[in-house]
Amino acid sequence: MRKSPKHNGASSTAGTALAVSSKFTTPSEAVQSDIVILVVGSAGSGKSTFINYVVDAVSTPGTHDRMEVYEGLEEQGTRSIHALRLQPTASGQQEILHRVVLVDGPGLKDGDYPQHLEVVKNLRDWLATHYGAYETHKLRAYCGILYIQDISVSNVLSSASVEAVKTLLSLGRAVRCDDMLLATMKWGKNPDDSTDRGLSKLKEGPWKQMIDAGIQIHDIKKGKERENALGVIDFFLKRQSLPRSPLPPITLVQRSYPINDALTGGGHADDIVILMPGTGTNSGTTADIVLKDGREDDIVIPEKLGESSCISERPPVIDIQFCKFINRLLDDTKVTERMEVKDTQLRSCTQHVQPVVISEAELPSECGSLREKLSGRRIVLVDTPGFDDTCMGNGGILVRVAAWLEESYRKGMLVGGVIYLHNISCDSFGKSAVTNLKIFERLCGVKSMKMVKIVTTKWDVINPGRGEAFLEELEKDFWKLLLERQAVVHRVRPEQESSKFSAERYDAPWEIVDKIVEAMMDRDRTLQIQHELVEQKRFLKETEAGATVRAELKDRRGALKDVKKAMKKRPMEENDDSVDRDLNNVEMEMKMLDPTLAQRFKRAFGLL
Repeated sequence: MRKSPKHNGASSTAGTALAVSSKFTTPSEAVQSDIVILVVGSAGSGKSTFINYVVDAVSTPGTHDRMEVYEGLEEQGTRSIHALRLQPTASGQQEILHRVVLVDGPGLKDGDYPQHLEVVKNLRDWLATHYGAYETHKLRAYCGILYIQDISVSNVLSSASVEAVKTLLSLGRAVRCDDMLLATMKWGKNPDDSTDRGLSKLKEGPWKQMIDAGIQIHDIKKGKERENALGVIDFFLKRQSLPRSPLPPITLVQRSYPINDALTGGGHADDIVILMPGTGTNSGTTADIVLKDGREDDIVIPEKLGESSCISERPPVIDIQFCKFINRLLDDTKVTERMEVKDTQLRSCTQHVQPVVISEAELPSECGSLREKLSGRRIVLVDTPGFDDTCMGNGGILVRVAAWLEESYRKGMLVGGVIYLHNISCDSFGKSAVTNLKIFERLCGVKSMKMVKIVTTKWDVINPGRGEAFLEELEKDFWKLLLERQAVVHRVRPEQESSKFSAERYDAPWEIVDKIVEAMMDRDRTLQIQHELVEQKRFLKETEAGATVRAELKDRRGALKDVKKAMKKRPMEENDDSVDRDLNNVEMEMKMLDPTLAQRFKRAFGLL
């Protein structure tokens, strides 16, 4: 897969010297009549692609500089500030379009809010260098901000996406912009109905306060990219002719971190437990019932531990696909229970551990081979919250998952396998996804990695060649260590177009479960975190997974404290307490990992 640089010669980061396009190289080229549009968004959201749409719409081929677009999964994108003045040759508004300066800022990195604030600072400084002071609205030119949102991403309301929107508002205050606009990109990647629902939920969620303040949304629809992109430019052209006034104050509702629902109860040691990290409802009662009635020969199969997030969550992986994956398994059985499928791709469905029990008699009729392997045992599909959750941090998620795994292990319910789902249509693998994968590795452990089935989904919504190229990069780079430790990759056969995907190359969901049960007899069925908590009597923060989450939180806390110090020396905007709120959330997550007084007492007296 090609990994081209974003721009020729552009290698600087947000905090270093600012590189610019050859069309706009010195402050002397900036004039008071310019119409400056700052194009911002998450890395990989389509900022440079949008600029290319505009360039293609106003100029004849080969007569204008274009942005080079990165095509790999690794989080790349624009790493410095690049300004490009339009050179119209194919439009009737050449005189006014020549005044437009598009400024492509560094992509907002997934899960790195301090980097977001550095981008804000550098864009503000760039404007000050080229157009004069930004304080008290003294810019010598009109300044608009265009925020690009990838509407196709799995979990639009992930923590990373919400932070990106928060950064947008910080930038608006920092540069005293005249206007702000939201634009959605990549409409052709998902079915229209799911994308429409996604946009609707964005309007009801983090964008609501902005929309209420009068900020508009423009969609860059498939097949009309140039036309719609030019419409965005036209919006700013019309607005710049109006009297200038600062944007009204807008405050986002901050997420919270609930600390509750410790899972207790009994278990059946004959159940086959299959972990499938994160999709269920918000009720914790199901987990308690399964633990209470579990058997020692149950086969436990967890799903989505760690969640391969696509935000660019990515993320990766939309929570709704996990609900549908489990329901595909259940639809062919006699089990009446179903996972709750939300009407949106935006929020994490699962906030609690939710198991579903399937007995031998309830299996599909075509699973005769699997029925023989079970020999009367039950399968327990365990849906767990995915990391990078919208409503809680990684600390809270690890507490819930670890509590269920510890209790089930004490009841003798050993893990048969772990299903790790990844949406193959996701075109990025950002910082959060890498962090989540690291937590997942520490949670399972080296010896248990052979229990892991990496199941790739959504093959029906991506060009097969592109999907295979993504998979090749994942296997060579991001999943290399997992595969070396005997994890296995599967392509799940799409439900609606199964005839187009050969059985030799693609597996049905129950075929994957069959392979898990078949292989589980030849391996240790204990996850590393279960061994650490029960056999080694460690506190959660002392486990490998707990230490990884704690280290991540410490790094984030340190970076936020550095940002806070810098803001005191040179405030970016007035009355912005977002950094303090983020620090409080990090402190809360770290406290979740600490042992309770009762746990300390039990270990001190050998009662753990």
